[in-house]
Amino acid sequence: MRFGVCTGIENAALLKEIGYDYIELNLSKQDEITEEQMREQVSLLKELNLYSETFNCFYPAGKRIVGEDTTPEDELRDYTHRVLERAARLGGQIAVYGSSKARNIPEGFSRERAYEQFCHFARLSGEIAQQYGIVVVLEPLNKLETNFFLTEEEALQIMHDVDRPNVCVLADMYHICKEKEDFAHVIQAGSDLRHVHIATPEVRTLPSFEDSFDYSTFAAALQQAGYHARMSLEGHLKGEDMRAEWTEALAVLKKNFN
Repeated sequence: MRFGVCTGIENAALLKEIGYDYIELNLSKQDEITEEQMREQVSLLKELNLYSETFNCFYPAGKRIVGEDTTPEDELRDYTHRVLERAARLGGQIAVYGSSKARNIPEGFSRERAYEQFCHFARLSGEIAQQYGIVVVLEPLNKLETNFFLTEEEALQIMHDVDRPNVCVLADMYHICKEKEDFAHVIQAGSDLRHVHIATPEVRTLPSFEDSFDYSTFAAALQQAGYHARMSLEGHLKGEDMRAEWTEALAVLKKNFN
């Protein structure tokens, strides 16, 4: 298993020092920087030999993919090309299609129509991502973050309806536990499971040796699914010592998931 952290480019050198395998950058932020800044990122990651193999936050809140006021398709298509081209230059192989605010269903809007819209844009994103050698993974969230598609089971159904070879699913241990979903659906994903996020199940902090949580059930589910690619930390610091917490978290992950 390869381990990384969801964080900013400014922390890449620290991740390399600690021993992480990759960094997971914010995809939507790649649309906010200049070409010169982009080249600086490419140069830094090449120098460190630590790449952004995965990206989160596919669409920002302003790029609506569900509801009456969805972003015009031409605009969304242009945006998707821009960020995925940059992701590929940074070593990207996986793009996480979470985007809670962009996919939230407005009050009174048809859920059936929202489902169709989401699948349409997931299909479009997959088609564009395929041109850059990137796999799009559907991320179930929890009801505190969105009101649309909350489980691994739902993600698998959407994936089948989207029906694109590079649109697969992600398993996030925090969201799975928050929704009290059975890990059996992780096993069910099998080879369609292409990325994993992890944090402590209650307060979404980084794993530590003081945790009372038993990671063995999740580890067993991943093993039964045949998954052994990457796992990204997506949790909050408990204190202010980033180096110490990331160092301990990596040790916890290696103990439980290698």
